This record gives sequence, structure tokens and C-alpha cells, in this order.
Amino acid sequence: IARVVDPVQDKLLQAAMKAGRKGPAPPKAIAAWNFTTGLADANGKLPVTIKGSAKQTGDGLVLNGQGYAVTAPLPFDLAEKTLEVWVNLEDLNQRGGGAITVQDNKGVVFDSIVFGERQPKRWMAGSNGFKRTLSMNGPAEKEAAQRSVHVAIVYNSDGTIIGYRDGKPYGRPYKMGLQPFSAGDTEVIFGLRHGTGAGNSRMLAGKVLKAHLYDRALEASEILASADGNPNYISEKEILAAMTDFQRKQLKGLSTSLEKLNAEMSALQKIGSVSPDPWRDLAQAMFNLKEFIYIQ
Repeated sequence: IARVVDPVQDKLLQAAMKAGRKGPAPPKAIAAWNFTTGLADANGKLPVTIKGSAKQTGDGLVLNGQGYAVTAPLPFDLAEKTLEVWVNLEDLNQRGGGAITVQDNKGVVFDSIVFGERQPKRWMAGSNGFKRTLSMNGPAEKEAAQRSVHVAIVYNSDGTIIGYRDGKPYGRPYKMGLQPFSAGDTEVIFGLRHGTGAGNSRMLAGKVLKAHLYDRALEASEILASADGNPNYISEKEILAAMTDFQRKQLKGLSTSLEKLNAEMSALQKIGSVSPDPWRDLAQAMFNLKEFIYIQ
């Protein structure tokens, strides 16, 4: 897919830069926080309260693994959504802390951008009981302790979950369902995977500089525009329009193949996550014994 798309995208980008064209502004969030300047939501809907040892400074929301921050209850329902955060980690060996989380007010049902819980140094879409969690198979994080990185997770209405890091796709998408959240019974938290109090295995250590919440699934081009803070980008619609008929046909075939492969991988991961059945394993081992081929 990259071999088909990238040359077209590069050609359009060069032409846009030469012409000095500016594209549409980055997407508008339903709630947005810049913790380097304060705790207020830029849209005035979800002010933040600090809990424990967390503190707001000119460097952002500083988290030492013993504190977090929580918003007022959401005044709107939330289903399809995008979570977006700019975060600088204290170290890359920490496990299971949440950077930004949407959860019910009891802290039980949640969706979260989590670091290193199931796999060390990897970002994942955390959820209650891993109901909407599979490995994204993204690369190990190497830079977030030296600088802030941008991480976003998109939750589509069809249940597809897509990760991004610094504006680019992180690993691969998968489909696991969509969790709705109700107005008045939902909150956003920062620095805690889920819950209503500090817990060592759920806390993040580092700094959250900015965070955005959207009540829709952002497109890849919107994620890139938001991550870079630069409206000069090439949209998917522009890329498709610039392709030849042969390239569009190629892309369609490859995309269909990729969807099938992702579905197969998701199914295999679900099977692998099921607790093993000892009787099934014993039967399989017995029937695989070479001696059985001699028994009449």
C-alpha cells in the first residue's frame, strides 16, 4: 500500500509546498487541555481537579506515580471518539499507567491510552477486562523519556480501534467493539489507567503536556494535522483524486487483502487469549503421538 500511496502523496506535498498552499485547520476537539498553562478546558466544559501528588506547572501536568487529575462529569453522551495526548514519560520501564482515560464515575468501565501494560514499552488501548484490547503490534517506545510524544487512539462506530504515534499509524488496527459512555456518569482522568484512587500498577510517571477529546473518529489526515500542529497536509481524498485508475484499483485490492488479514489476526489473538482447556490439550497431545498410527 505504501508503494502505491507514498509517491502520489509526496508529489502532491511538493506541489503544495511550492505553491505555499495551506490546508484546513486541525480538527476541533470537544474538550482540550493545555496543562502547561493551567487546568481549564479550552471549551469551558470539563475543568480538571488534581488528586494526590500530581501538580500543574509550566512543564505540564507533572505525575510522579502517586497522583492524577480528573474532570467534572461529562455533560454529553460519548460513543465513537478519539483520545489524544502529548506525554513525556519519566522512564520507559514503567508498566500499566494511563495517560488519558474515559471511564464511568465508578472507575470500572473505561477506555484508555495505556503504556507498557501487556507488553513492555508499547502503547495500547486499555479497557476493562481487556474487552476492547488487543496488541497493536507497534514498535517499542524509545523516545518518550527524552521528549514529549503524541499518541492518539481512534474508536470507530463499527468497533475498529486505530492507534497513532506522532501523527503516523502505530501498529495495526483491530476490531473489538465500541463502549458507550453516558452523560453525567462519565469522566476523563489523566495519569491513572482507571479507578477512583491511586494504585501502583495503574499510575503513570511523567508529564502530560496537552490532551484532546473528540466525540467522533478522526481521519488519519486529521490526526496528522493535529499532531504536527501544521495545517499543511494532504488529505486522503486528494490522494485518491490524483491517482490513476490502475493505482486506485491496486489500492482497493490491497486494502481488501489487508482488512482480511487484520480480521484473521484479530480472530487468532482472541483464540490465543482464551484460557487453555487442559482436556483439549491432553486429547490433542495424545492424538499427535506417533504410536497411535500403529493402533488398529
